[in-house]
Amino acid sequence: MVGARRETELNSLVEGIRQSGDEARALAGDVRHEPYAKALVECAIQEYGGLDIALNNAGILGVSGATTDLTLEDWENTLGTNLTSAFLSAKY
Repeated sequence: MVGARRETELNSLVEGIRQSGDEARALAGDVRHEPYAKALVECAIQEYGGLDIALNNAGILGVSGATTDLTLEDWENTLGTNLTSAFLSAKY
């Protein structure tokens, strides 16, 4: 089970996994959003009968520059991607 925002890249990854003889399914979405984190785990359970291990490695560097130039939106995007997504993935 793989997940990320970019559906085209996810589909390419799934195709590569399948060509190697393994099985995979993708679900595109934003790891910062709780309904997506829940749906990703539920999909793994439905498709494969459970979830044995999770690799929650979403992360971004965020906007570079002086703190005084950083917008709240930039800050929240970085925290959401780097921290909240890991929390939500572990929660479900």
